[in-house]
Amino acid sequence: MDLTEPQRDSGEAIISHRIDHNPDATFITAVLFLSMAHAPNNTSEVQAEPMAIKRQREYGLLTASALGVGIIKEFIEIGVPATALHYRPQLRKMLDYIRKHPDIRYAIFPRQERFARHPTHHVNLHEHFERLGVKVSFYEAVSRPILHRPTDDQNN
Repeated sequence: MDLTEPQRDSGEAIISHRIDHNPDATFITAVLFLSMAHAPNNTSEVQAEPMAIKRQREYGLLTASALGVGIIKEFIEIGVPATALHYRPQLRKMLDYIRKHPDIRYAIFPRQERFARHPTHHVNLHEHFERLGVKVSFYEAVSRPILHRPTDDQNN
């Protein structure tokens, strides 16, 4: 499975389409969340997209490919720590988008600590996705995506 070159959508999102030999083929849909806690201080990155975000996108697309899903929208959060949902505008937008598009089945995040740092926030946020019928996946290691199960954290 190959992905086309990403296409910009309203400045905040990128839409990528899965390419099959059958252009009418449907695929399982996913959203991609890219984030960094601190705004870049490198002047070249302030004007352009930070390298960390570009790298996360690349790994996110690899994860989507490994899961056999297609990214239909991406959300970028820069300069916002992974704290309570109340303080994370792009994450709230993502959840709202998922509510309006119930066909989305996966949400792909860069790392568990960019999902939520505090265990209580982690569990609460995962419950939001679970209620929406969305599986959360992290791409901690490029070689294999990690599907999150909340009981994994509770048993350790």
